[in-house]
Amino acid sequence: MTELQGIWRTLDLAPTVDTSAIRKAYAGVLKTFDIDDDPERYSALRDARDAAIAQARSGLLDEGDEIGSTGEPEADLNFADGYDEWFEGDVDNSVNATSTGSLRSAGDQPDHPAGDAAHTQDAAMQGHYDAVLAILFPGDEREGAALDRPTAATLAEHVRALLADERLEELKFYADAERWFAEVIASAPLRSDPVLTQVIEHFGWLAGRGRIDQSPAIAAVVERRDALAFATELQNRRHPLHRAWRELRRPATETSRRGWGVRRSTIWRLLREIRTHHPSLERELDWYRVGLWERAPRFTLSWRTVWAICAVAFFILRAVYDTDTSPRSPASSTVSASAYASPAITLDPVLAQLGGTDLTMAKIRSGNAKLYGQLHADWMVARDTATDPRTFADTMFRLLSDRYVAGSNRAPHELLAKIATLRLDKARLLRGHDWKACDDFFVDGTEPLGRIPPDIAARRSALVARVLLETDGDPPAKPLGNTFKVDGTVIDKAAERSGLPRAEFVKAVLKGGNAMTRCKAKIALGETALTLPGKQGNEILRHF
Repeated sequence: MTELQGIWRTLDLAPTVDTSAIRKAYAGVLKTFDIDDDPERYSALRDARDAAIAQARSGLLDEGDEIGSTGEPEADLNFADGYDEWFEGDVDNSVNATSTGSLRSAGDQPDHPAGDAAHTQDAAMQGHYDAVLAILFPGDEREGAALDRPTAATLAEHVRALLADERLEELKFYADAERWFAEVIASAPLRSDPVLTQVIEHFGWLAGRGRIDQSPAIAAVVERRDALAFATELQNRRHPLHRAWRELRRPATETSRRGWGVRRSTIWRLLREIRTHHPSLERELDWYRVGLWERAPRFTLSWRTVWAICAVAFFILRAVYDTDTSPRSPASSTVSASAYASPAITLDPVLAQLGGTDLTMAKIRSGNAKLYGQLHADWMVARDTATDPRTFADTMFRLLSDRYVAGSNRAPHELLAKIATLRLDKARLLRGHDWKACDDFFVDGTEPLGRIPPDIAARRSALVARVLLETDGDPPAKPLGNTFKVDGTVIDKAAERSGLPRAEFVKAVLKGGNAMTRCKAKIALGETALTLPGKQGNEILRHF
């Protein structure tokens, strides 16, 4: 019997191109056993469902075809496909089969005792879920870009229909729907903006603002809402920070200068407000113009003082010109190159981009004198050679990124564990979108635009700052090898955690298998390494 036949046998379904029938069969088989009692069967059933859907979409349903010949199972942001990853729990099977079906699509539901009307209603709601995901995660260059008005109106209509679903009166369905909305909206901060207020008011998230039990996703959505409200206030010309907001959003280049009519104290008030209460708004600012103001002198002059200085300077120059009528020698007319002011060079934007407010030259000077000496020397060379500011910024960004990698490999266990935990949190989040995104993240660090919520980005900035301040980031004398040994008992624990057979787990760790198995294996290996003693776990975490 071929592998394709084995997949359909696992689903207890004849080969079909009807993906709804595949999901319905999957749900039916899922109810026949307990996930906790038979995790291997559960893993095989999910693999069979994903492979069958991929085959159905490709049209390759001949009995002689094998799933393995068509590549990895297709993964997309379809609600019916992705909901299992959002809400069925991690590979430890902490959620059982009964608790995973509350928000499934019509194809995943058992036969409806109420008849075709209930089935039609479920299918209609599933269409709204699919439409919301298609708008928020288009899978092309539109991701991360704000919606146009017609699309925003369409999104609002679909969300309005979902929030009117009668099943929200059921406690379990309500909780699952609330979690789904929070995760999806937090992962699409720009495209979901038109429905923020709509969803927040429906679930009453503002009442829980700042509470310790509020989920990170809901907290991120509420923070985004507050940031947008503050940005709206700043649009009012009467707002005391309006001019500063308008100034910091103006595009700047190496030839730009700070704008007139804005006090430096007002600029700093706005930056302090954004960085303290609305950090997501900083992406709305022009980082180069922010740098121009951050290195501005610490005093400001009133218009009257400026005019007075100009008038005095004019009369002095006029007097000198009238009294000095002798011809100038060639030497006296020579002007040194340093007299021509080159565009200012600063490290502030680079440090802010990498480590946020936790990474400044003052903190580097007190925390890592060696790194400070190198950065200061590079800055002086760039200043004296009139290096283009953007070229200097790119060079420093690469240098600090390399030092972060080298420093991470030398980090003590406590810091290394925090870095690995953040990496695992990112991988789990991406796994909720699709397996390929998770696999790409482990392979080359790819983080799809708009899918990393602000709280995780803030944690990353804080860790980057800690590594650069607390570790030696000099290039290692001997490069870190690509091979390392893992004890057999560790492999057994990680394989059990992943829900994969041992042989398949080892194959996935060695970059075999498909995107799904590789992602499961890497997450399980990292989770297992965090439970090991420092020296034993560190070797895995440094290669994780």
